[in-house]
Amino acid sequence: MDHDQDASIMAACMQGISSFIFTLIITSIALKLYIYCHDSKQGIIFGWIGSVALLIIFPALLHYLVGTPDIIETVAPGIIIGSVYILALLLHYQKTHDV
Repeated sequence: MDHDQDASIMAACMQGISSFIFTLIITSIALKLYIYCHDSKQGIIFGWIGSVALLIIFPALLHYLVGTPDIIETVAPGIIIGSVYILALLLHYQKTHDV
């Protein structure tokens, strides 16, 4: 295998493993930020912004550290899907837990 194939395989493995772990962690953080705000509208905004910031920073940093080429293209799908997931999670939590 040449270097480009090795880098692609490393990027794919890194993306898969980090996506799974980050989903668990980000879900917990988003809900904690939501609950911390004591207001459903502010909780959704604060929980979403805080979680999306982490969805951008941590995967990009990990890919930078392992030398992933085209980091933006690599992490963009996860950020987009993760952002939608977090918003849906918070809206569902609001609907089922707020009075």
